[in-house]
Amino acid sequence: TMNAPWSHMTGERATKIGKALIDDCNCNSSLLQDSPVLVMECMQNVDAKTISVQQWNSYSGILGFPSAPTIDG
Repeated sequence: TMNAPWSHMTGERATKIGKALIDDCNCNSSLLQDSPVLVMECMQNVDAKTISVQQWNSYSGILGFPSAPTIDG
């Protein structure tokens, strides 16, 4: 992340963005604790275009992408 500081986000922020995307795709993030499989099945049924469009609801300005590639390890 030294050469691309924009690509790093905390686990807490990633979780917040992920839950927002689930809700924006009309799946219910409040079910994650008790029924994660149900939530993932819902997300698998959302078409790619909807996910692509909805992810930008979490855009936070220039280089504040809702998701970014990160290599761990």
